[in-house]
Amino acid sequence: MAVHYIIASHGNMAKGIYHTYNYITQCEPENLYIINAYTENDSPAIQIDRCLSGIPEEDKILVFTDIRQGSINQLFYTRLAQYDFFLVTGMNLSLLLELMTIKEEELNERKIQQVVEEARREIEFMNIRFKAGQLENDDSQENDFMM
Repeated sequence: MAVHYIIASHGNMAKGIYHTYNYITQCEPENLYIINAYTENDSPAIQIDRCLSGIPEEDKILVFTDIRQGSINQLFYTRLAQYDFFLVTGMNLSLLLELMTIKEEELNERKIQQVVEEARREIEFMNIRFKAGQLENDDSQENDFMM
C-alpha cells in the first residue's frame, strides 16, 4: 500500500506550492500528481478522472485543493462518492509540509483533521502581533516576532 498525493489548483499554484515544498524539504515524494487546472488542453474534470482512475484502490490518496468554493475542489468533492480519498481544501505550505511527511500507517481522518486545525492556527495577521509587541517593548528586534 502506498500514499498518492494530488495537488490541484486553478492556474499554476499547485506547481508553485509543490516547488516551494520541494525546496524546503529537498525530497520528491513518489506518487505525486500536480493538476494546474485551466492551463492545459484537457478539462480539469478529465485530468482529475485520469489521475484518480490510475491509482490502485488499495492505496491511500490525499488531495489538496486551493479554495473550497472553487471548481477544482467541487470536481473532487463530487468524486468522493466514486473514489475513496482524503480531500483537504484551502491548502497552504504548512499544511503540505505536515501532511506530506506523515507515515502511511499514521495517515487517517483524525490525524488529517488535527493537522488542518494546526495549519489554521498558522494563519495570522502579523501587524496585530507586532503592535502588541511594540506596546510591551519599544526596542523590539527582528527575531522577536516569532514569540
